Amino acid sequence: LGAIYLRLTKNHSSRIPIIKCLNDADIIIDVSGDTFSSDYGKASIFSIGARIISAKMLRKPVVLYCQSIGPFRGLIDRLFAKLFLKLVDLIIVREFITANYLRRLGVHAYVCADPAFLLEPSPNAIVSQIPSSHKGPVIGINLSQYIDSLCGGDNPANKYRMIMSQLIDALIERYKAHILIIPEVKGQKPNSYDDYYVSRRIVDLLKHKEHVTIVAGDYSPSELKAIVGQCDILISPRFHLVIFALSQCVPAIAIAYSHKAYGIMDMLGQSEYVLSYEDLSLEQLMEKVEKLWVDKACAKVRQELKIRTNEIRKRALNAGRLVRLLLKQKGKL
Repeated sequence: LGAIYLRLTKNHSSRIPIIKCLNDADIIIDVSGDTFSSDYGKASIFSIGARIISAKMLRKPVVLYCQSIGPFRGLIDRLFAKLFLKLVDLIIVREFITANYLRRLGVHAYVCADPAFLLEPSPNAIVSQIPSSHKGPVIGINLSQYIDSLCGGDNPANKYRMIMSQLIDALIERYKAHILIIPEVKGQKPNSYDDYYVSRRIVDLLKHKEHVTIVAGDYSPSELKAIVGQCDILISPRFHLVIFALSQCVPAIAIAYSHKAYGIMDMLGQSEYVLSYEDLSLEQLMEKVEKLWVDKACAKVRQELKIRTNEIRKRALNAGRLVRLLLKQKGKL
């Protein structure tokens, strides 16, 4: 409605901030990640669709940038998602599972890569709590509030908290590891999109708290990437942390809650190191760590990542080139 009002009145001082931003822009680049999907409900699909329609009513080119899109379940979701997608000028996805899914819907997309592969780690991010005398592996772990909520939150029967606390104790006992718990998402309220809250609850369950460090400060993405780079292995459901690891040739075990994990790990030849959160078990996690650490697969994985990440970075840069080409076509450059 705000877009209609602005088109009719040409009132560039609109009191609707998002509509004014859309009107002032030369191009609209949507970076919704993986939320354009039935996984997040109809509200998410229609919210993104409303932004697309508003931008098109204001005659702005629209880009869906480096996303993992779908699946869309049910006739209504598929019908409206396809309608919204057909309005978009340029769709760039970050893995082939999405591209193949969109192709089946009759929607074309370019496959590039997540821009997080291009982020440079900060040279100043140091986690001083890791003992300098520590000789064993440093294993980074993200404890995700999102996965925790899917598994019951503060319900005492929450299997995620039980499995992850058992995993941390087992890693310390078997490998003499120091565990670096790395929250990615922090909320303003306790237990509200807050990995730190869940991390504290799980640490409370541990037998070996003295071998665990929670990264509790406020860090920029480049600082977080540098922290991840200090690890020998990363275990995480938060996929940008996984990308931070892989792009620095740190072997990672991804806990998947959507197809983006399977798609991106496959592009890097790491499909065997993905586990669904629904089937998560201590035995499966320990088996993956065992393969990496005891069977000396780490060196092989690091070498493969070194080769593959060069190609992935080229793909990530190509996304920017596609946007630039669209701007030229629209006479904005």
